[in-house]
Parts: sequence; structure tokens; C-alpha cells
Amino acid sequence: MAKRLILILLGLVLLVIVMPAYAQALPVSPWYAIVYEPETDTLHWINGAGKQTAMPRPILPNEAQYLDMRIAPNGQQMVMVSQLTNGLEAIGIYDFATGVFVQTHQANAGETINLGGENIFSANSQYW
Repeated sequence: MAKRLILILLGLVLLVIVMPAYAQALPVSPWYAIVYEPETDTLHWINGAGKQTAMPRPILPNEAQYLDMRIAPNGQQMVMVSQLTNGLEAIGIYDFATGVFVQTHQANAGETINLGGENIFSANSQYW
């Protein structure tokens, strides 16, 4: 019984340690610049006071290669495109507040996803 309890506690500790920080809340700030560091595949939120937070770039299920991304002006949502392991492209809309992709879509064979211009979000960070 004691051995089982120790294993359960160890499992919980490891879960907390290795669990991604995707769902972390962003600190309140008047503005952000989001910097992507490709060498470490990390996103950094920076404002006038310096770096506020950082996290690994969210990865689409079955992602083989990251292709492109856009982040909303409020720094809370991201739209990204990746090539999947099956050779097709997929798009995902990621919500940094909840730490999940709220929508994903896999393109059909022969289709290419193009995010278009830099400003795919409206000024108030809406994407539709």
C-alpha cells in the first residue's frame, strides 16, 4: 500500500514537472510583442518591461513540420499552418488562455493553406 502511494505521488510530481505551460495565463500588460525563436521552437511575450513569459510553440496533432503562424494583436490567439506526417497541410486556431487548439482543419490532397497577409486578425483580435 505504501509503495503504491509513493508511486502515485511520484507520478503526480512528474506530471506537474513535464506538463506543458500552455494553459498559463498571460500577465496583464498594455501591449505585447510576440517573438518566435525557431532554434528552440519557443514563443516569448515581451512588453516595455521586458519578457513577461515564454512557452514552447503549440504543435498540431501529427505535425511533421511547422510552416507559418499569425498571432492576434491581443496575444491570446494564434493561427498556424503545419505539414502533417501524412504529407497534407493542416491549420489550427490555438487559444493561449485555455491552452488548446479550439479548431483544426486538415487540407485535402492537392490543397495548400495560405494565411495570406500579415493582418489576418481584426484590430480587436477577431479572426472571423
